[in-house]
Amino acid sequence: SYVLAFTACGVLNPGDGVDFEWSRLLPPGRTGVAFEVVEIQQVSGTATITGTLTLATGCYQAELDHAVVNDVLELRLTQQDRSPSNVACQDALAMAEYTITVTDLSLASAFRVVHEYPGSIERVALEGSF
Repeated sequence: SYVLAFTACGVLNPGDGVDFEWSRLLPPGRTGVAFEVVEIQQVSGTATITGTLTLATGCYQAELDHAVVNDVLELRLTQQDRSPSNVACQDALAMAEYTITVTDLSLASAFRVVHEYPGSIERVALEGSF
């Protein structure tokens, strides 16, 4: 088993054209949960990106940093240990499901979703154009 330190939904910077929610922590390999899959759907001028991010432990929380560089909206998913100092975490991987909604597609003509891991490791999970 593992510690579920954070299970509440979080929203980052509503109203700036990019909204972020991460919904829950799940053990890796749980039936019906794809490992590190990222998908995009575009409907009526809005892009919705859903995916899963592997977290170092159940005490880590998914966070989103975003910026436009050379007409590419980079959506960088990071993870931080935000647990209180009195919470003990088992050293086991966990999964966070997330949703990024881009409501202002005029921010850039293309996007890149990057997953960042502890130890300065990163991987481009998805990229394309709006």
